[in-house]
Amino acid sequence: MTNTKPPAIRVAVLAGMAMSLSLLGTGCLSLTENPAEGYSAAPLHDPKIKTVFVEMFKRHKAEFRRGYEFRLTEALAKQISSATDLRIAGKSTADTILSGEILEVDFNVLSEVGADVTREVQISIKVAVRWQNVRSGEIMMELAELKVAGEYIPRLGEDEFRGSQVTVEKLARRIVEKMESQW
Repeated sequence: MTNTKPPAIRVAVLAGMAMSLSLLGTGCLSLTENPAEGYSAAPLHDPKIKTVFVEMFKRHKAEFRRGYEFRLTEALAKQISSATDLRIAGKSTADTILSGEILEVDFNVLSEVGADVTREVQISIKVAVRWQNVRSGEIMMELAELKVAGEYIPRLGEDEFRGSQVTVEKLARRIVEKMESQW
């Protein structure tokens, strides 16, 4: 059987395949244990850490809105369970403790239809977070301020609770992302 492709096309196809393989090989060869040195298949946190206790978030004395501390603590526990290999444990058996304080919950009207008809509202939640290793006392992560915002549209039937819940869940995702090893 004879090859009917002109020699120039065969050379181009072979060159493309060789380049693809070399790029693939480069990516695979740079796989390291330290994420700062290149691609890594290592865990995103210390592999000795297996469990975390999520302490009930506190409310700053100037923050009068209640219930956010419960919702954020629950959302964090769910996010940690679903997005990491860490297990939620009781305080006496946990390797680490995640704690924090809700510093501020703020609502801002972004747009109005008329004098008293709100079209879009922004909710922002600001927290301080600390993740500490119980055994060594090491502070694994500390954030003095982390702020996340979300929006809801009352005219579409969205209410304050649903809009704030979406923002709480977004904040929980962001906190869990911050728990990953520093790159």
